[in-house]
Amino acid sequence: RPGGEAFFHWETSRAAACLDNIIPATFTGIIQCDGYAAYPAFARTREDIRLAACWAHVRRKFFEAKANAPQHAGFILLQIRHLYRI
Repeated sequence: RPGGEAFFHWETSRAAACLDNIIPATFTGIIQCDGYAAYPAFARTREDIRLAACWAHVRRKFFEAKANAPQHAGFILLQIRHLYRI
């Protein structure tokens, strides 16, 4: 949350059950995460939770695609650069 609190918690496992340990049952809102399968599995159990992807992960895929589609991937990378500036 821009200008708000940040929270980091580490577990020895990446299982969806670990999220039950850190996200209160009353939480509603958005969780920013990578595309790991545990997050969608967790979100399916909680109707008031939405997931938001990490731009760094999205950007990496377009960076990798740049060799095969330089114009298209380059355009998207430029748009992401503009978003990062904001």
